[in-house]
Amino acid sequence: MSILIVGGVNFPEPSSYVPSLEELSKAERNARGRMIKEVIAYKYKLEISWKYLTSEQMTTLINAKMKNYSKVEFIDLTGNKRTAEFYPGTPSASAMEYKNGRVDHWLDIKMNFIEM
Repeated sequence: MSILIVGGVNFPEPSSYVPSLEELSKAERNARGRMIKEVIAYKYKLEISWKYLTSEQMTTLINAKMKNYSKVEFIDLTGNKRTAEFYPGTPSASAMEYKNGRVDHWLDIKMNFIEM
């Protein structure tokens, strides 16, 4: 089983997997200078990177990016498997190996997912 499943598709095992729990809040100071803070929600952000991917594996990432959002199965900060809706960030990579006029492998790939 993969550490990350996006839209029912197993993603390649990442080289780095950094989940963070973001706090969404509305905060302001009152007339006495005291902070008033209302927590709206806590949402996960997943920062993922791979050192090396084939073109086929890279296509899996690009296909996920082409969707507005997907259900993502991931490991949360407690070490448990969770499922939530995420939207994909922009993937980036360096071309590594060219064969027959196309990129065969990719290097230093990064992508993130932000919970909706």
